[in-house]
Amino acid sequence: MSAGEKRKLLWYLWGMTGILIAVMLSLMEAGQGWNIDDFLNQEQTQEFTGNELIYNDETISRLQDTDIYCVTADKAVLQINDLYLRNNWKYMALNMSGLNRETTYWSIVYSDKDGTVVSKQTVTLTDGDNMIEVSCRQPYQSIKLVIKEQVGLRFQINTIQFRMNDVVIVPQAVRISFFFWLGLYIAVSGIIYLVCKSKIHIVIEVLQEGYCLIGNYVGKGVARKMRRKNVGAIRTGLFFLTLTVGEIAGVNGWCSRVAEYKYVMFVMAASIFCLGLFCIERKLKVLNWNTITTVVWLLLWVFVCISDIMQSKQYKFVGYIFLICVGFFFFAWNQMQNPQEIKWEMYRAFHINFVFVVLYCLLFRTKIKGGLYNGPFTTRAAFGIYAVTATGVFLVELYRKLVQNEKKKIWHINIIWEIVSLTIAILFLYYSDTGSCKIAFVIQLFIFGCNVYKGRTKIHVRWTVLVQDLILAGYISAVCAIGVNLAVGYLPEKLGTEIIYKNETLEIKTDISALETLQAENPEYYDKITYAGYVNKRQIWKNYLQEINLFGHADTLVFGQEKMSAYNGWIEMIYRYGLFILLPYLLLLISIFMRAWRKKGELLYFIVPYMIIMLSQNIEIPFIEPLWILCYLGMGEYFIDNIKPSLVQKSKIY
Repeated sequence: MSAGEKRKLLWYLWGMTGILIAVMLSLMEAGQGWNIDDFLNQEQTQEFTGNELIYNDETISRLQDTDIYCVTADKAVLQINDLYLRNNWKYMALNMSGLNRETTYWSIVYSDKDGTVVSKQTVTLTDGDNMIEVSCRQPYQSIKLVIKEQVGLRFQINTIQFRMNDVVIVPQAVRISFFFWLGLYIAVSGIIYLVCKSKIHIVIEVLQEGYCLIGNYVGKGVARKMRRKNVGAIRTGLFFLTLTVGEIAGVNGWCSRVAEYKYVMFVMAASIFCLGLFCIERKLKVLNWNTITTVVWLLLWVFVCISDIMQSKQYKFVGYIFLICVGFFFFAWNQMQNPQEIKWEMYRAFHINFVFVVLYCLLFRTKIKGGLYNGPFTTRAAFGIYAVTATGVFLVELYRKLVQNEKKKIWHINIIWEIVSLTIAILFLYYSDTGSCKIAFVIQLFIFGCNVYKGRTKIHVRWTVLVQDLILAGYISAVCAIGVNLAVGYLPEKLGTEIIYKNETLEIKTDISALETLQAENPEYYDKITYAGYVNKRQIWKNYLQEINLFGHADTLVFGQEKMSAYNGWIEMIYRYGLFILLPYLLLLISIFMRAWRKKGELLYFIVPYMIIMLSQNIEIPFIEPLWILCYLGMGEYFIDNIKPSLVQKSKIY
C-alpha cells in the first residue's frame, strides 16, 4: 500500500468512525438509556399510518386525496388489527394534526384474538404527540378508537405507534445531539493527534505466515500426488459442490435451523479450504498484501468474529470461515503461475450447475398459468437473482470467446452455446419478474457493450463468420426458448413428477378478480397463491434501523407474527453484526468495484448487480445465493496487483 493510499484509508476510517460514534451516542441520548444492545432503548415497536386504519364510510369520511378524516355520525370507529407482540404494548403514541377543536375525547376498546372486548379507557387528545398509557392488562390483539357525539370533527392521524416505553424520539433533538458529539469527537481527536503509522500490515503478514505453515505442510503432499491435468477438474468440482449445496440449503431452509446450518457451514469451509490446497503449485511465500482491499477485508471479518462472540447469531462462523479458509484460498490462488484459471473454473462450475437447474425445472417444476415462476427455489426473488447471475456468467464467457481464435471448430460451438444459455437465462429472468434483477441485467448489458467497444481491437473475428454464427445461434436459441417455455408449462404435470415445496411462496401479479377466477378453476394450485402486492419496505427498513446497536442481533425481526428479512442487504448487515460493520463493509465493496472498473474485470458483471439487488432484497445470507458466492470468492483476484518475479522464479516447485 502506498503512502497516499494509506493516508486516504486512515482519513476515511477516522471520519467514518466519528460519524458512527456520533450517531450511536445521539440515538442513545434520544432514547434516554445508554444501552449498546438497543440504542434507542425502544425494545420493539409497531407503527401504523392513518391510511392503514379501518373505518366505515357511513360514519366517517376521508377527504379525497388527503389523510384528513371527518366524523359524519354520532358514533364513528377507527380500527387497528394484527398487533403482533406476544405481551401487551404498554404505551400508544398517537400523532395528530389538523384538529379543528382544541381537544377531543375518544374511547379506546381493546379486544383479544377472538374479538372479545377485554378492556376500555377514555383519553383526551390534542394536536401533536399524544402519549397514552395503556390501561388494559389482559392480552389484546386489536383496538377500536370510538368517537361519540362529535359530528363535524376533523383531524389527520399521521402515525400511531405502539411501544414498550414512553420515550418520544424528536428528530430535531437527535440532529442537534449528533453534531454536538461529532464536534466533541473532532476536538478530542485534535488533542490526541495520532502520529504513529498504521501497523495493520504486520497483522496481515502474521496471517500469511499461518497460511504458509498450513499450506506448505499439508499442500506439499497434495501437490506431489496430483497430476496437473486433474487439478483443474477437481477445483471445478469443488466450486460446483459449493454452489449446489448452497442452493439446496436455501431451498430446504437449512440455514434457519441450527443443526443443519452447522453441517452446511462445515461443507462450505472444507470445500473452500480444499480449493486452496489444490491451488498450491510451489512453496508458499508471504505476499505483498498491503492494499486497501486486503486491509478492509481483514477488518470486516474480524469485526464479524467479534460480533459473533458478543452476540449469538443465527448465521454463525462466517467470519472464521473467511479468515481461515477463504483467506487461505486467496493466498494460494495469488501464487499460482496462471491465476486466471481459477475464474474460468468458477464460471465453468456455474455452467454445469445451470444445466442441472434447467433440467430440474423441465422435469419437476411446473410454471402455473398466470403465476410468477420460482424455478428450483422457494421464491421468485431467489430465482431472479439466480437468473441474473447466469446472464453475468454467460456474458463474461461470450466476451472471452470473442477475443479468442475463431479458426478452431470448437470456437463456433462455444459461441452458439453461450448465446443459447444466455437466452434461457433471460427467459428465466422474465419468468421471475423481479424489478431489481431486471435493472441489474440492463447494467450487465451496458458493461458488456462497453467492454466490446473498448476491446474491439482485440477482437479479430471476421464479421461474416460472426454474423453466420449469430444467425444460427439465434435460430437455435428461439427453438430452445420455445421448447423450455412449453416444457415447464405441462411436462412435470404430464409425467407426474411435479414437486411443490412446503415452504415456498407462490405469487401472481394479475388483478384480484383474475386470481379468484383461477382459484375457482383449479383450487388445488391457486389456493396456495398470494397476490404479489405492495410491500411497505420503508416501514420495514425503519423498524430495522430503530434496532441497530453495537454488536448486532441474534435473529430477524418479527412482523405480523412472522419473521421478515430487512429487504435490504446493507441494513441486514448492520442489524446482524452491529453499526461498526458498516465501515469496512462499505469500503470493501467500493474498493473492489473501483479496481474491477479500472481493470474492466469480470467481477463487474457480479459486484454491480449485487450492489443494486441489495437495495431491495436481502442477499446477505452466507453461501446460499450463487451471486453471493461468486462475488465474495471472486474478490481474491484483487488482493494483489501482481506477484513479484522472484516469487515465481525462485519458489520451490513440488
